[in-house]
Amino acid sequence: FAAWSGDGQRLYLTLASRTKWERGILRYDRAAKRLDTLAKDGRSYSNLRLSKDGATAVLTIANGNRPADVYVGDGDLKNLRRVVESNPQLAQKHFGPTELLTYLDADGHQKYAVVYYPADYQKGKAYPTVFNVYEDFFDDSFNSQLNLIAGRGYVVVQPSVDFEVGFPGEAWLKGVTAAANKLIELGITDS
Repeated sequence: FAAWSGDGQRLYLTLASRTKWERGILRYDRAAKRLDTLAKDGRSYSNLRLSKDGATAVLTIANGNRPADVYVGDGDLKNLRRVVESNPQLAQKHFGPTELLTYLDADGHQKYAVVYYPADYQKGKAYPTVFNVYEDFFDDSFNSQLNLIAGRGYVVVQPSVDFEVGFPGEAWLKGVTAAANKLIELGITDS
């Protein structure tokens, strides 16, 4: 849930795929019982706010591994224009690409890992790798710490982990080890 229209007839919802970087904003019209897609692409949408009459929308949009900027547009999210660039000093900085990696954990469950590459990444070269463990979701949003580490020549990986109550260490071992083995197999990570 992201917002209501002033008259309570329209619900705005965020959308995020669990298998690829596809995100957006949907609007449900309660009277028409219709769901419309207002935005859907690889960017991240958040902090949606509507004017009282619903004619104007303000929200933040982030393009992958970059900080979110503030945008304004109409209630249908058309004619969006950036009104605040959050970190203009970063425009001149070169960040490495991010990638969504698919792998199987030790239990055979398909998992995903976000891989942050160094800015000067060369395919076929094995890099030292740092793992940032988190739960079973993924996002390629801007993370200053991960970018700092990647900027020092490391591949940084956020593997998904199926946490089991009472056995967090075992869950980390299954998920992180499987992700590491996949990266070694692909020639990305130095074993």
